[in-house]
Amino acid sequence: MRSLMLALILILVCFSCKKDEIMFFEGKDALSIYVGQYEADSTSYSFASRLPSVMRDTIFLKIRVQGAPAKTDRKFQLAADSGSTAVEGADYILPEIILPADSVRTLYPVILSRSAKLKEKTMLLNVAVKASDIFEKGAIGQEIKKTFSIARYKIKFNDYLSKPTYWDDIEWAVGEFSVTKLQFMFTVYGEDTVFGDLSTGEILNMRLRLRAAQKTYEAANGPLLDENGKQVIF
Repeated sequence: MRSLMLALILILVCFSCKKDEIMFFEGKDALSIYVGQYEADSTSYSFASRLPSVMRDTIFLKIRVQGAPAKTDRKFQLAADSGSTAVEGADYILPEIILPADSVRTLYPVILSRSAKLKEKTMLLNVAVKASDIFEKGAIGQEIKKTFSIARYKIKFNDYLSKPTYWDDIEWAVGEFSVTKLQFMFTVYGEDTVFGDLSTGEILNMRLRLRAAQKTYEAANGPLLDENGKQVIF
């Protein structure tokens, strides 16, 4: 009886091992867009914070392989997802790029174009991984070190500015508002600057810094004129 039981156990073990071997599957690696724990899955961008000569700009997305690194370079591309209102070629470019050998992470360039319609309308671009012969779309959700793989990254972009609510608080330092003046200030301080959040000391220094930057600009480009043809004065 004991011999019969041992024989049955051995048969079950062998069957289980064989079953595991049959079920094992090695598919393509997957690719995902990912963000950090405190990073958003979307962004808003305005060309209006840049000087008129800037016709393109780039937003970089973080990309990760869900799989092992390869010994060779691998090509991949992102694509516009459903719900996008931006038009490929006219409003954006999503190039095919190379993930270098032995790499599992890279930055992907989403190239935005300054089309004329952005003066009147905000465009939406939902960016997602494009499946290929090399990569599948990755699974979404929390992964290592509190990062998150996401199904898509949303970009809203336009080309218009309006007078910010904080302007009355800084007008004594920078003068009358104009869109061109604010654009120039962004080129000096950075496009994410909220001038209303600057300290009193920084606001006191602002006029000197902006005048010095304007002098350098005008030496190379001529007078800095606003959208109404008036010279910008700080």
